Amino acid sequence: MTVLLSVLGCVLACNSCDSELRVLVPDAAVLDTLVNSVSLPAAAMSQLDGVYLVRSGASRFGDTVVLKHDGRALSMFCQRNSAYMVLKVGLRNNTILCAGYWRFAQGSQTGAALLSIADSSAQSIVNGHRPERLMFRGSIGASERVGEEQITLEYLRALHGQDSSQASGQVLIIAHRGGGRNSDRLPFSENSVELIKYASKLGAQGVEIDVRLTRDSVPVLYHDENLNTRLVDGEYMVGPIGNYSLAQLRTLARLKNGELIPTLQEVLDAVVDSTDLRAVWLDIKDVAEVQNVIPMQQAALKRAAALHAAGLRDSLEIFFGLATDDIYQAFLHRADHASVSSVCELGVDQVLAANSAVYGARWTLGGLESTLSDLHARGKRAYVWTLDQPEFIASFLATTQYDGILTNYPTVVAYYNYVRP
Repeated sequence: MTVLLSVLGCVLACNSCDSELRVLVPDAAVLDTLVNSVSLPAAAMSQLDGVYLVRSGASRFGDTVVLKHDGRALSMFCQRNSAYMVLKVGLRNNTILCAGYWRFAQGSQTGAALLSIADSSAQSIVNGHRPERLMFRGSIGASERVGEEQITLEYLRALHGQDSSQASGQVLIIAHRGGGRNSDRLPFSENSVELIKYASKLGAQGVEIDVRLTRDSVPVLYHDENLNTRLVDGEYMVGPIGNYSLAQLRTLARLKNGELIPTLQEVLDAVVDSTDLRAVWLDIKDVAEVQNVIPMQQAALKRAAALHAAGLRDSLEIFFGLATDDIYQAFLHRADHASVSSVCELGVDQVLAANSAVYGARWTLGGLESTLSDLHARGKRAYVWTLDQPEFIASFLATTQYDGILTNYPTVVAYYNYVRP
C-alpha cells in the first residue's frame, strides 16, 4: 500500500510559477477501506484483466474500458476523456476491494474511486478462476470522497494479445520522460526514479529517459539543457546542467515534486531491481556519454539477465539512443558498437550500419509500410515517436507495423492497444 498511499496523499507544492497546473490527488482516506485486507496472489490479479462493458458511469468513462494489473495495482484505461484509474487491491471478508483514484490524462479532473467484487465471484477469482459473469460495482467522487456517481463494469473479453488465438504481434508501450511530462500533472516529476517505478501503473511496459552529464561527468536524468523552473523548484541555479557537479545539483536543486535529480545508475538499479519494465530507451544528449554510459548499460543488462534467468523479473532491453550525427559517429568509432543494443533515429541506412536493434521513426513519417517490412525481414524493429493524439494512436495501432509506440500518454495507448479484437 506504501506506493499508492504516497500518491494519494500527495499535495503538490504551490509556491512555483506553474502552480496552476498542479492537481491535488485525492487523499488516502479512501484507502481506509483496505485496512486489514490481504493482497491478492498474481494468479488472481490476472483474472481481473480484460475489456469491460460500462453498465453505469459511461458518461464519464465511455462504453468500454480496459482493466490491467501490473502485479501491484489494478489500472483502468478509458477512451472517453482519456480517463484512467489507479487502484490498490485487497481481499477482506470474501470481498475484493479496489480503492484509489481516477483522473483525466489531459485535464485537471480527478477524484477518489472504490470498486468491489463480492461473494462467490470474489472466491472464484481468489482461486484463480474467472467466474462466468464478472462484475465490478462501486462509485467515484469528484473529491476525496466516493459516492457521487455509481460505476458498474461487466467483463466482456480478454485483452488483445492475451488470447492465444490472436495472431497479431504485440506493441510495446514506452512512456516518454520516464512516464510523462510535468505539464500533465502526474504524481511524480518527469525523469524521476519515483515516476519510473510508477510507470507500469500508467500502462507503460518501457520508459524513455533523458541522459545528460554533470560537470564531473556523472550521467543524470534531465530533459532540458538548462536548469529552469519548468523542471526544478526555486531559482537557486541557472545555466546548463553540465556547469554543475552532482554534489551541487543534489544540494541546491529539487525536481518539481521534491525529488532529487537522479543519476543514471540509480535509475538503472531501480528499473532492474524494482520494476518489471521490459525496455529502457536512453535518449543520449552528450557525445561524451558514448564512452561512460555504455558500460553502465551493459552491466545493468547483465544483472537483469541473471534475475530473468532466476525467474525474478521479466526480460529487459536497454537501448542506447542515436539521435544526432555526432553521437552516431562517435558510436561507430567504438570497436564493439555492433554488439551494443541501440535505437537509431537517423534513418534506415544508419540503423543497418550501426547494427541497431530498433529504428526510431518520427510519427509524422507515417506508416512506412515497405520500410518496416524490410526492417522486419532483417530482424530489426521500429518504434514510432512521439505519438499522443488518440485518433492517431488508434490509426497507427490498426494500420501500421510498428513494434512500439513512444508516448506522453501511455494510459491512452494502453486503452487502444488492449481493446483491439
